[in-house]
Amino acid sequence: MTTLTESFNKADGALGPDQAWTVDEGTVTVVSNKAARASAAGDSTSRINTLADTVNHYVEVTVASDNADAGSPAAMCRKAASATLTHYFSALDYSTSPNADEVTLFRRVGGAYTSLATGSSLGDIAAVTEHVIKLEVNGSSLSTFYDGVAKHTNVTDTTIDGTSVGGKAIGICGGEAGNITWDGLTAADIPSPPGPITAPSLNCWMGGWW
Repeated sequence: MTTLTESFNKADGALGPDQAWTVDEGTVTVVSNKAARASAAGDSTSRINTLADTVNHYVEVTVASDNADAGSPAAMCRKAASATLTHYFSALDYSTSPNADEVTLFRRVGGAYTSLATGSSLGDIAAVTEHVIKLEVNGSSLSTFYDGVAKHTNVTDTTIDGTSVGGKAIGICGGEAGNITWDGLTAADIPSPPGPITAPSLNCWMGGWW
């Protein structure tokens, strides 16, 4: 089982230092020990070059925006291991509407976005304040978490299976205006449940085994 971590604790510049990264879309660099995308940079998608062992995995990352009314930093799973913009993601969406910030769940196939669930409302989140977003993808089931609290549970989608569509790359993505950041990423495979236990066939005769 693969576990990947990234601290972004390095001099300003290319993503790292704990993992090798590829930026497939937009401009994302390390700024002040965080991965950062400037407000004017548009959508961004960055993946770790080392793949998860399986298509069932999670990504957990600390995110923030400097604008309380804009920015959508996200955790990304089942990304194609190429420049193809196909993956699942869960974002912390800083809304322009009062008290309407929310955790969202989307799929993206060939660059096209599809919402998979109604956003889970969080009220109004202050700018710059950091929060933890987690996305789990296990089979056709997707779940999201915000600061350790479940927000979407077992949402079903079969579009990106990680084999014929998408892949086993993980990483970060984001959109909308606002200077958005990511920090302290952890990703790992989700263990398969153990199979049924078959009792051994034992024969006993007069206290002895035969």
